[in-house]
Amino acid sequence: MSVISIEIKDELRTQLETEAKAQDIDSQELIIKALNNYFRQKRIRSIQNELSSHFKERGYFSEDDILNEVS
Repeated sequence: MSVISIEIKDELRTQLETEAKAQDIDSQELIIKALNNYFRQKRIRSIQNELSSHFKERGYFSEDDILNEVS
């Protein structure tokens, strides 16, 4: 495991500590959860973009196009 050090504004630190306390976890755990969520969302967007181009190549430009095809 690695250790990193960052500088954040006091307001952000207050928000971090408040939210961590509300979730009954420490600030480090909340930061790790936030980073995991960020990278998960980034992967999801990447997959969505890749799939979107494949669907568009096949003439599907919206969810309605797909629903009309399978209905």
